[in-house]
Amino acid sequence: MISGKTIIYGIIGNPVSHSLSPALHNEVFARAGIDAAYLPFPVSAAGLAGAMAGLRSLGIAGVNITIPHKETVLPLLDEVEETARIIGAVNTVSRRGDRLTGSNTDWLGFSRQLENHGIDPAGRRIAVFGAGGAARAVVFALGRKSGQEIMVFNRTPEKARALCAHFQPLFPASRLTGAGFDTAAAIPARTPVDLIIDTLPVAAGGIADTPVPAPTGGGWFITINYGAALSGCVPTPGRQLLDGLEMLAWQARESAGRWFPDRDGRELDRHYAAALNTLARTMRRGTR
Repeated sequence: MISGKTIIYGIIGNPVSHSLSPALHNEVFARAGIDAAYLPFPVSAAGLAGAMAGLRSLGIAGVNITIPHKETVLPLLDEVEETARIIGAVNTVSRRGDRLTGSNTDWLGFSRQLENHGIDPAGRRIAVFGAGGAARAVVFALGRKSGQEIMVFNRTPEKARALCAHFQPLFPASRLTGAGFDTAAAIPARTPVDLIIDTLPVAAGGIADTPVPAPTGGGWFITINYGAALSGCVPTPGRQLLDGLEMLAWQARESAGRWFPDRDGRELDRHYAAALNTLARTMRRGTR
């Protein structure tokens, strides 16, 4: 029950009505006995600065940041963790007194999803579609795991090339290249791509069936989208599909670790794993 002592958290983005973050975090708060509530806050680009100022004024303890604000929120914060600064995107904000600190937990959630499914990017050729905040976190995670070749494709080729130029000095063992969407179909069949990662919002979809050559065994297709956004998502035959629900849950757990630093990490793991299972069951029922 919400009371005068309930602490407020939330998610800022545009749109946010589709987000499963409120259901995820609120279930964890209930399981853990945390007197808190997590709410969606739709905020336009023009309203972002006011929204961040409002966190201080209203005493909101923390928020997640989603499309389209992950990059533009950085200059509005008092502090940014080093990893988030390197990535160039923030998806978690924590308030300490009047100061706002930005973190990036997307890359941790993505890394954990790979590990849970035994996917090792080391020495592999990888195609990433999109060059926004989520793509930056994904490329950072792949670079840390020594992906051999990371090809970034974006509607605006210049943005893809700029992303690669930013990360290449950090990961000299990986070869990063940026290009437009249209060039993905021209990848030679003799150089198959083990892993395709779709970081695009659903409105910019159509990536699942892109004719990127697959290795023997098919490889993987991973999308950050989930739920209704996956309707009709059928990757190239042979590729295994992973959606974004797991990444959502594990980046959320890492956000909670920053909001509740005194909580036992293993306890948070258990609660977020249970909430993930609840969401997965609910989504399966919804597709029947």
